[in-house]
Amino acid sequence: MTLTSRADLADAYRRAGRFQLVIPILTAVATGRLRTLGEGHPDTLSARRELADAHIDAGDMEQGLAMHAEWLGAARDILTDPTLSWLVTFSFGAALLRVGRTDQGVEMLQRLLASGERALGERHHVILTVRDQIADAYVRTGLAAEGIALLEQTLERLVAEHGEAHQQVTGGRLRLAGAYAGAGRSGEAIAIYEAALTTIDEALPDGDSKLTARLMIHQRLANAYAQADQVDKALATAASLVTESRRLLGDGHELTLGRRADHAQILGDCGRVDEAISAYEALLSDLSPDHRASHTAVGSIRTALAALYFVAGREAEGIAVMNEVSTTLGDVLGKQHPQTLSSLGNLAWAYKETGSPERAIDTMEAVVAAQRSALGADHQRTLHSRQQLVGFYQAAGRHTEALSLYEALVADQRQARGVSDPRTLELRGELANAYRLAGLPGKAVVELEGLLADDAGFLARDDELFTTHRLMLVAAYAFCHRFEESLALGEAALTQSDAEAGEDSSLSQSLRNMLADIRAFRSKVQAPSQAEQAEADGAGQGEDPAGLMHYVALSDIERRRRGETVVALCGYALSGPAKDPKEQAVCARCRSIHQALPGS
Repeated sequence: MTLTSRADLADAYRRAGRFQLVIPILTAVATGRLRTLGEGHPDTLSARRELADAHIDAGDMEQGLAMHAEWLGAARDILTDPTLSWLVTFSFGAALLRVGRTDQGVEMLQRLLASGERALGERHHVILTVRDQIADAYVRTGLAAEGIALLEQTLERLVAEHGEAHQQVTGGRLRLAGAYAGAGRSGEAIAIYEAALTTIDEALPDGDSKLTARLMIHQRLANAYAQADQVDKALATAASLVTESRRLLGDGHELTLGRRADHAQILGDCGRVDEAISAYEALLSDLSPDHRASHTAVGSIRTALAALYFVAGREAEGIAVMNEVSTTLGDVLGKQHPQTLSSLGNLAWAYKETGSPERAIDTMEAVVAAQRSALGADHQRTLHSRQQLVGFYQAAGRHTEALSLYEALVADQRQARGVSDPRTLELRGELANAYRLAGLPGKAVVELEGLLADDAGFLARDDELFTTHRLMLVAAYAFCHRFEESLALGEAALTQSDAEAGEDSSLSQSLRNMLADIRAFRSKVQAPSQAEQAEADGAGQGEDPAGLMHYVALSDIERRRRGETVVALCGYALSGPAKDPKEQAVCARCRSIHQALPGS
């Protein structure tokens, strides 16, 4: 078999999702081309890049990225054309995005974009591709506004270069519509998709390209209709796609099968659960042996079916299907492949939802361990799975373990993305809530006070996350029986909401209800005497002049005995050597909070 034939066979295995079979074939191809063509031949360099991509496809992210780095170094040493050198560097930046190193990938592509625009011009097709890559990375990592702004700017340049009717302009509009849909701006996405159908009809001649484009746009339009709760239009569009694909391509064509899967998904999205289940079951029974060999595609269909079984109350069937999918993907793709681990994560969720929290924890811990090994503790996929694991511990009532995991998670997130990243700020708010759930409202207050100070530096005052954290602090103060601070902060938030959103806004109404609940709570709790309250207030800053004894969490007792700084239930920071409790009066706030805790 020639090297070209082997490369073709590897490509066939790749398209079938048999990634583990691709690697040895491409290794032989790369070795053969190096021997016969030499290190600097374009075909040798291409074979090395394809082998690096194959490792990434197979889930061996670090190995694939290392091979990409070696390929980049070899290519730079050989290539003398600055433009070609720029292109191979761009390929490495794209590889960083593929393995989830989003920050590094975006940073590299932004540098390349600046230099490339100077060398090639702002409207060069490669420059536009780089801009699309960066925009897509923004959207996928929750920075939709930045991604949309970049796509809108790119579209303006395309229109200036080619005019409204050009195919590249249509492509730019469709990418922008996808970003709009991803950001929940379904109305704007629908307008673009509907206009694009007319443009495609006028711009493209009849043929396979036009048919494929129409089917793709119609499918995206159906999804946008569903997102906008235009149920009738969504269902009608999806059903017509299936009918048209069957008429033009036949029942067994890949595009027809894909449209049937899309139709089943939209039925489920629109609440037609029984019909969606029937559609997925019929699709699976109609798959040919060749289609069944594509384990990743079939696994996606079966996972969607399993989720619908849960919605329909058929939990046992859902878990059975998820187990089968995880086992099959593990056998075919490998135990540490991202799709295998994603399937195991779905199975863990299923265990939690069906009242098996310990099985959920065991399964998700296996996922986290595999991701730590393959990707590192601070990789975004690992961080996401670790957060899910914390939720499973909380659902099982294991709050102390959840807290230690959450604290480590926040530290690693801060290290990976920085203190100003919105996801870091969001996680810190969730950590504060975990403190409250564990009966440590004082720690929640300390975390939220520091968090709001950072929010003020990194977020707009009307940002939803900033507002959420402020309301959490209002509640945390109340849990600590610091009612004056709670009510003062809540009233300030209400004044701002009335002025900016209106007195009848949902936020203002929620704040009024919240403040009323806090006042009612204050009237019910056992209030400390005036003298006790003065002592507690005096102990709130710096050293404890009143010499009060404070309550701390069980998990902090040993640290306190060692003289480490810990936070009491009331929020007071205790430091220095612990004193003999027999010689101290009890902090009134700590006592009242402790008495209110379950089991006290």
